Amino acid sequence: MNHMGMRPAPARVGATLLLINNGGPLGKALQRSLQQRGHVVLTATQLAEGLAIIAFTAVDLILMDVDAPRRESLAPLVILSATGGPEDVAYAFSMGADSYICKPFQLREVEHHIQSAMRRAFLAPIPPAESRQASI
Repeated sequence: MNHMGMRPAPARVGATLLLINNGGPLGKALQRSLQQRGHVVLTATQLAEGLAIIAFTAVDLILMDVDAPRRESLAPLVILSATGGPEDVAYAFSMGADSYICKPFQLREVEHHIQSAMRRAFLAPIPPAESRQASI
């Protein structure tokens, strides 16, 4: 118990993420990178498949590589897109996106968007992989 009589939140190694993309090389690289940073990464190649996953599995955040996101979950939603015009970004946010990343991107940038979206969703922040490794 802490000084306020509350139990501290359990330490988390990483978040449970749902990656919805076409399963191509970029998605596989992103999945590997996020797993190396300590996240559990569930994958789906279609929106319907992703919805089936979140119906039965709690996810902390959704990364979706589609042009027309739909909000079917309370988990934060980060959009990955090849289009980055103001209208595209505005549309994604109007449909419920919490963050928007234009391709090409650095994998480290995706990790920062994940951390930011999760902080805004009032989830316990997960330290970047570098700081987790440094504390071991």
